[in-house]
Amino acid sequence: MVRYFSIWVDKGAMRLLMNNLRGLFLVICGLSFLLPLGGCSDYDEENIVDSGPTYSFLVETQSTEQSYDLLDVFFTDISNGWAVGDNGTILHTTDGGRQWIPQNSHTSSTLYGVCFINGDTGWVVGASDTAKCTFDGGMTWLDLPVHVSATLRAVTFLDSLVGWAVGDGVRLRTANGGAMWLPTFTDDTLFGVSFPNLSHGWIVGDRGVILRTDNGGNRWTPQWTGLSVPFHDITTIDADNGWVVGVVGTILHTNDGGTNWSGQDSQTSQALHGIAFWDNQTGLAVGDSGMVRATLDGGNIWSTVSSGVTG
Repeated sequence: MVRYFSIWVDKGAMRLLMNNLRGLFLVICGLSFLLPLGGCSDYDEENIVDSGPTYSFLVETQSTEQSYDLLDVFFTDISNGWAVGDNGTILHTTDGGRQWIPQNSHTSSTLYGVCFINGDTGWVVGASDTAKCTFDGGMTWLDLPVHVSATLRAVTFLDSLVGWAVGDGVRLRTANGGAMWLPTFTDDTLFGVSFPNLSHGWIVGDRGVILRTDNGGNRWTPQWTGLSVPFHDITTIDADNGWVVGVVGTILHTNDGGTNWSGQDSQTSQALHGIAFWDNQTGLAVGDSGMVRATLDGGNIWSTVSSGVTG
């Protein structure tokens, strides 16, 4: 059973509609509770459970008849989104998540990452060097030649041609929509990749790995945080500002392109798996046991949000 959450964060008269939170999910009892933000009606309201800033948490849940373990989600707008997971699962919604329709991926491999640049063109990656693309919104998924034996855990595309995929011991770059991938091998497992523009990008992984490029991936430079814990996800809004999450409640922030990373108090010691920011002030982080953290000041204060689920 999958429960889908559609959320608005509300502060006074200012409603912050947040879309496109790729990779934001909760790991609860072996299930992944998706948190794309957008598309809502007939919501139940829950409140922040601590004394932080005042938010509203507007939640709609639904169940499907079939059980899925979902690992990533991507929305192109308030209505249209895709979710991927185990056994080659691809689900598509056109109504903000009220209904999810399975799509035929023609694979049984676990899919870990999904990315779309519009309502038609998208990519998925997963276990056993799986990479696929679609040009018709997922009605047809085509195999892409990766030519590496590795699990791919995240994918991002900047346009119809330039994209990146990362995974177990490898990072891959394509300049032709995935028809050909150029691999670079590493000893690390890489979990997340984010490009705010064509030139600047970051990759994160286990053992505290953070890599940055200033030239579209021709050269990657390690950045040091003083931590050696696994980093699970990264979000960036421009060439200077980014956030990283990982185990034991780790949240790191940079405002100088990663020259310096500073810790932020997440108010938890549980693992964080996903993070996304709408701008340099407003963001969400999610993790184990139904945990959601929200900020409206760039992460100086992370407040607990009641998600209505526990693990």
